Amino acid sequence: MYKKLSFLSILVYILILFPADFLSAADELGYRNWQTVLAGEVIAPLTPASFGFTAITDGGLLTAFSESGTVLWQKPMNTREKGLSSSFTGDFIFTAGGTTLSLYNPSGNLLWSEETPSPIIEKPFPGFDGRVFVKEKFFLSSYTLTGLRRFRIGITEGRMELMTLNDGSLLHIQKKEISGKSTALRISPFGKILEEIVFTGIISCAVETSEGIILGFTTGSIAMCSVIDGSAETKWSIGLEDDSPLSLYDWDGTMLVFLQNGRAARFLYGEQRALWVSTSVFENPVLACEASNEYAIVKTSASLVCITKDGVVEKNIDISSYKNLFTTITKGGLFVVCHNDWTIRAYRVQTLEPRYAAKRNYPYEPLEKTGIELYRQAQILLTQEDAGTSEGPLMSRTSYYLENLQNYYMLSEQERRKLSSEVNAVTITSDITTASLFGTAQFSSFWPFILEREKDPSIIRSVLQAVHRCAYDEDGEIMDAVAKKLIQERSGSDQMLASYCDTVVELCRFMGRPALMRRGKDILVSLLSSKYSTSVQNYARKSLEKIIELEI
Repeated sequence: MYKKLSFLSILVYILILFPADFLSAADELGYRNWQTVLAGEVIAPLTPASFGFTAITDGGLLTAFSESGTVLWQKPMNTREKGLSSSFTGDFIFTAGGTTLSLYNPSGNLLWSEETPSPIIEKPFPGFDGRVFVKEKFFLSSYTLTGLRRFRIGITEGRMELMTLNDGSLLHIQKKEISGKSTALRISPFGKILEEIVFTGIISCAVETSEGIILGFTTGSIAMCSVIDGSAETKWSIGLEDDSPLSLYDWDGTMLVFLQNGRAARFLYGEQRALWVSTSVFENPVLACEASNEYAIVKTSASLVCITKDGVVEKNIDISSYKNLFTTITKGGLFVVCHNDWTIRAYRVQTLEPRYAAKRNYPYEPLEKTGIELYRQAQILLTQEDAGTSEGPLMSRTSYYLENLQNYYMLSEQERRKLSSEVNAVTITSDITTASLFGTAQFSSFWPFILEREKDPSIIRSVLQAVHRCAYDEDGEIMDAVAKKLIQERSGSDQMLASYCDTVVELCRFMGRPALMRRGKDILVSLLSSKYSTSVQNYARKSLEKIIELEI
């Protein structure tokens, strides 16, 4: 791992890397950034989010806080059992309590709840396009953004949380061992077990990265597991000298490794020599780590340690008195403590710049002729529970048809007319309907593209109906396209203008983001102009009231 140094070299290295005052008493937790009082005791781990974090209390409330401690919203949950939660894109919150799985939007409005056949044992795991994976003890399920279960398959008991490989497939590390070696299932997002992997040793820790999953082994080696040419392979591996990894964290394309002897080291992927190695400052296992370009904040059960990118420990704070309380490090660098007296206190450890995870797409399956027949049944299959492994080939063919449709819209009017026998309103609306039934974010970028170019009312209506089925609008592009279309539709029918109003309301209801809701209200206010009929103005006013009710 790293070259052995003489005693004198080690001493000089330590004195340079760590100031003398570090070797004395640990820093105090210091200035309290803010404090607030809850309506009950926190009963589950906090969930860091882009806006701050969320907390679940014993009063059956889900509460969202900003980084500055402001209570953004409080919403009743469908269950009062001890729950788990996770965030999708940093602001949609999935919760699991007992057998109840729920999705809340960024305004805290409950979008849906579904019951699972047996208790959920891990926090929900959001997938590549907004679908969410849920673990029961011996089952793995997937649900769409609209709450429809896509599959439920049997699995063996796991020993770590689900993780995503570089191609978007899932890695389920099992308790099961073969010849004293760890095993894992690689599973597609569509419920197909792709392969069972037998590793070279016992896995002690793992971390997800954009290149694959880095695994630490009790034998003292670290390896990158990546999907290469359709199967899981070892991309690289390194050996540690007389030591083994206890936990791993990704830090801007490098790995932060916490070792058995209490030291920490930072490595470039696949490099044998460490960038730096700390002294023995981690006497307890590492429980959490948040990092930016410049700093990493590391939490154990007894201490908070702030390390610079060069390995200098700037703070070593004793938090042993909080070990029986729920605590977290926010993405902005606050240490948050939930006390038994229903108070939450936050302390500034360091200011962390936000890091954004790279978007991933699962590769489409190869198109096969038999898929055409399957596609004819798509609209039935996608509205039923447990579409199972058929979703993969259906998504491949749907994507193929929509990409062809995108190319079609790039043609001139004359060239389009030549294709009218193959591409017409009936085939276009059918493909749009099928795409909308997947209930994920995968095809939402097509809707603004079509709206900006289409004039046929029947096709426009099919797009608006598609948005109603799944109104996920990550960048607000659908809302912008609706606004542009309304300018063109001033002389359109009252019925069509009412459909636009309904679409604006649905986008606001589902997305719940304050900026998008303001945009929606502005669009509806524009329809109150005397340029529009009294009927349209009245409908726009009622639609506006619906959005205002959502904000209460």
